Amino acid sequence: MLGKRYEKLTDGAYYSEREGLLVFDLIPRNAILAADGQIYPIDPVIQRITPDFGQFLREHPDTINLIPGRIPC
Repeated sequence: MLGKRYEKLTDGAYYSEREGLLVFDLIPRNAILAADGQIYPIDPVIQRITPDFGQFLREHPDTINLIPGRIPC
């Protein structure tokens, strides 16, 4: 994701202000490592968000729910 110029907000969550996209749930159980070393995400959560919400997530990355069934504190 960093190679595609996405900003890392926290482990498993990336944001592109230019694209207006938040991509998260990129954790090991949701990715396949191919023999050529390429990582392919499986079923990531992709959301279009506003720049204001992107800024909020920069300041509060703990609010991104990366564990199913977990309610952020």
